[in-house]
Amino acid sequence: MRIETVSIRSKDLAKVLHHYGELLGLDTEETPQSIEVKIGRSTLVFEYSEDAYPVHFAVMIPTGKFSLAREWLLQKTKLISNENGDVFNFSDAWNSSSIYWYDEEGNILELIEHRNIPNQTPGDFSVQDFLYICEIGINVDNVLATAEMLKTNLDLDTFIFGNDRFHPVGTEDGLLILSQAGRNWFLTEVAGKAQPLKVVISGSSSGEVVLEGPAIIRAV
Repeated sequence: MRIETVSIRSKDLAKVLHHYGELLGLDTEETPQSIEVKIGRSTLVFEYSEDAYPVHFAVMIPTGKFSLAREWLLQKTKLISNENGDVFNFSDAWNSSSIYWYDEEGNILELIEHRNIPNQTPGDFSVQDFLYICEIGINVDNVLATAEMLKTNLDLDTFIFGNDRFHPVGTEDGLLILSQAGRNWFLTEVAGKAQPLKVVISGSSSGEVVLEGPAIIRAV
């Protein structure tokens, strides 16, 4: 599964331009009510709304460049950390490492290296190594029922494991991270809540599912 487009909300589009365009160096396109950010082969759309609330999403980086990515990002912003530091290595099943930071509106961003994916690139790390959005967090009241709905309607399977509070659906290339509303996002005090967002995916059965928020998942 691939995530083609993610549309979320922003209270301050100037902050979006600064963080994603000026600070990170990603390509942006501005309209009066929205900003599009190109993240490799994916597009992140910020739509103006006074009711914007933080979300979580992850960006895939090339295998073998994790340490370089960390040093690159530390030159631009502060990483989220805990008593164990700011690098998080996940289980053998995921075979991944991640770093996290906040954008200027409190969204929780992640760079992740999945070492099972042969996506190496040469040279030093740069913004060109933001390959694509590979995760988007979606808060719902009933995680297991939502996972079953996505399986039935879009033929999306659980990725490795899932429970009634945290349930990734899709593949390493693209995951919908189902998280129970009210559960704090990892490393933060940000309680996730169901909210409006739109996600366009490919590589699954075509169709559309509308979840709480509404969160609209459209497969093309």
